Amino acid sequence: MPASLHQAIEDQLEAPYEFAVPSTTPAVEGAPTLRLEITDLLANAGGMYGGPKIVQLHGTLERPGKPVAQFTAQREMFIYFGLPRSTCSMVGQVTYALGTDIAKWLSRPIDGARLGDRP
Repeated sequence: MPASLHQAIEDQLEAPYEFAVPSTTPAVEGAPTLRLEITDLLANAGGMYGGPKIVQLHGTLERPGKPVAQFTAQREMFIYFGLPRSTCSMVGQVTYALGTDIAKWLSRPIDGARLGDRP
């Protein structure tokens, strides 16, 4: 799931966050850093018959010379009409939606934001 989330965010990034790297290297020293923590994951086997698929995240954006901005995010899926109807495909859909939420947040990061379908 971490690789899927990384790809979902990277697919939708726009300037100034057009490039994503998995870890800090000397070539990107001083660049903004987004740290993501998967805080909860519910993905029972059985596809749509295995119950809801829920992913919760906490993100922290560190930018040189600016205050740290954080967010929490959650997406869930109960019914899935696509094929295949597997748990993996459902979690993939949830992950891609979270990637969309995060990419939008990066364009205007607001500290304490709640992303996704989180109340």
